[in-house]
Amino acid sequence: MFWNEGRVNLAQVATGAIEISPLGSPSAPLGSLVSLTGPITSNELLGDNLFLRPGPYIAVRRKAEMYAWEEEKETRTQEEFGG
Repeated sequence: MFWNEGRVNLAQVATGAIEISPLGSPSAPLGSLVSLTGPITSNELLGDNLFLRPGPYIAVRRKAEMYAWEEEKETRTQEEFGG
């Protein structure tokens, strides 16, 4: 239950990020969440030599999971006679 209800809303966290320039040195305090926009480049070809042939690309992998369950609840009341 905690995994679902205790998770942080990452969209809400992202709104507090400090935007910095990708060309200069960071002006945000150390330990702050920052965001930047710009082209991503590499002098190396990326790949894994097993499934992915080396090439000039960058891969981002995202895994999303969703869990659901049904809950059943039963209660009984029993009166005690004779004390």
